[in-house]
Amino acid sequence: MKLFKQIRDSVYCPDYYKKEVSTETLGQSVGYFIRLILLLALIVAVSSSFRFGNTVVNSMPSILDALNRAYPDELVLDLNDGLHIKPIIFIAVFLGYFILASLGWLLYNLLTALIVWVARRHQSPTLNYAKSYNISLHLLTLPILAGALIWIIPGIGQIRFLAIILFLLALFINFKADPSA
Repeated sequence: MKLFKQIRDSVYCPDYYKKEVSTETLGQSVGYFIRLILLLALIVAVSSSFRFGNTVVNSMPSILDALNRAYPDELVLDLNDGLHIKPIIFIAVFLGYFILASLGWLLYNLLTALIVWVARRHQSPTLNYAKSYNISLHLLTLPILAGALIWIIPGIGQIRFLAIILFLLALFINFKADPSA
C-alpha cells in the first residue's frame, strides 16, 4: 500500500517533496521508480493479453510459430467467447514493457533532471544534479501513468509533447513559490 501512497503523493503533494523526496537516496528513488514500472508492466501485460492475445499470435506466425508448437496446449487459458490466452504473450509483453519503459524513462529523466536543476536553482542553491535526478524520478509519475493509460485504452492516440507538458505541470504544482517566503 505504500507504493500507492507514493504514487498519489508523487502526482501532487508539495509536502511529500519537501519532507520525503528531499531526504531520499538515489537507491530509494530508483526503487520507487522500478516498483511503479513493474506495477504498470503488470497492468499493461494483463490488458494486452486480453486485447491482443489471438491477434498477436495470428499476426506474427513466423516468429511465434515455434513458440506455439513448443507451448503445451494444457497451459492455454480458455475464456468465454473463444478467447485463448497463452501466458507466453503475457510474459513477453510484461518483460518488453518493463525493459523498454524503464530504459526509456530513465534516459528521459536525464533531461527532466536538468530542467528541475535549472528551474529550482534559485530557490534551492544547494540543489545539485543528483538530487534533481531523484526529484525528477518522482515528478515523472504523472507522465508515466499517462503513457501507460494511452497504451491500455485503445483509440486515445498519442498527444505530442504530452510527457513534458505533464512533467512541467507536476513540477509547477509541487514546487510553486511559497508566498510566505
